[in-house]
Amino acid sequence: MHPDRHKEERLNEILHFVETELTPQTQRILRMCYDEKKSYKQVAEELNISIQVVNKHISQALRKLREKFNPQ
Repeated sequence: MHPDRHKEERLNEILHFVETELTPQTQRILRMCYDEKKSYKQVAEELNISIQVVNKHISQALRKLREKFNPQ
């Protein structure tokens, strides 16, 4: 398999996991932080939640992604 094809398949697996295994709120926060490049503070203000809640969503999402795609 061509390396680019493998990367594309892996990315599709990750995106599918995000869409099916993470809550809509967590998905939204991930998009705002990583796609839109917003700070935790900006996301918190926009969603009217605390920075700690933003951090909790990001931490949980990254933990789940690591467990699924990089198990130890």
